[in-house]
Amino acid sequence: MDKETSVKNLAKALDSFIREKDFIESLACGMLLFLESETVDLDRLIRAAGPDYLEVLLLAFEWKLILPLLPSKTCAWEDLAIVGISAKLYSMPKAVYYIIRQSAEKGFWDVEGGLKVMFKTLDVPASPDKMTTLVQELFNRERFMSVSARDIDLACRAVGLPGLADPVIAIFKGFGIISPKLSHVGKSVLGLGPLYDLNPSLGCKLIEVTNFKEKKIRSSPIFR
Repeated sequence: MDKETSVKNLAKALDSFIREKDFIESLACGMLLFLESETVDLDRLIRAAGPDYLEVLLLAFEWKLILPLLPSKTCAWEDLAIVGISAKLYSMPKAVYYIIRQSAEKGFWDVEGGLKVMFKTLDVPASPDKMTTLVQELFNRERFMSVSARDIDLACRAVGLPGLADPVIAIFKGFGIISPKLSHVGKSVLGLGPLYDLNPSLGCKLIEVTNFKEKKIRSSPIFR
């Protein structure tokens, strides 16, 4: 597939859930660089994104499409946000990489397809279909894009993977699906265990539904 078609397809896919429409094509150009190499330096991103590169970087980090490679005690997303996103090198979470690759081919944000392809290539404790369903189950249980260790345990049980919460947490952290919340590291919240941020780019279907509901509410007579 030629580069122009890939950019067009990925831009169309990103447009389905990103509101900042002015930056979508530049964002697509920048994200495609990560299909060529695991890390991309800032100069290449600037050339790909053009004059809007700063907004593109901020948008990509907000959706956790890419992460800056910066000195960090935990490498948690919150920690990276505190340090700042300015970095010489950037990487893309493995889960996002496979979704980007699928979306650049198909022209829609293919979370399910990308995750299934990823899980097929990796050593995981269950079938790709079941692991993908598990990710979806976490988004069914999220609150403010976060889940607890207890939520993950219950999600594992719900999809037929009881007792696998600990290895699943390790795997999902490594793939960029979840990240520890700094304010709750080592703590227990009402017996629910540590909290984890979910990668928002993997839950775009949920976000689309939420945005649609918000629009309907705000257009109702009570808000006029």
